[in-house]
Amino acid sequence: MATPPARKTPAEIKFRVDPAEKAQADRIAASVGMDTNTAMKVMFKRFLAERGFPFDMKAPAQDHGAPGESATPLGVSVTRLAQISGAGFADAARAHEGAGRRQAQPASLPTRRAARRR
Repeated sequence: MATPPARKTPAEIKFRVDPAEKAQADRIAASVGMDTNTAMKVMFKRFLAERGFPFDMKAPAQDHGAPGESATPLGVSVTRLAQISGAGFADAARAHEGAGRRQAQPASLPTRRAARRR
């Protein structure tokens, strides 16, 4: 006689929330006919089916730039995004040099005068 397949022990996911938020989630879940645990299971199943969140996750646009400069889809201005990127690249370059690696020399760009000669 064949042995029955072994049962898998369910994995467990735990997280902590503010008690007031938990109470609010309990009320909302009850209003749609389920408990909060079931609501979280439904959200998890949708997360798997969608291969990500079943809704857009966007931060509200914030004004971090010069007047008249619009926010990018990331919620910051192009200028602020360039500042953040520049700081990140500078930190990476310092770490690279600190690890004893040679600093990369930037490729020289043709000047206007050199471009006119061609």
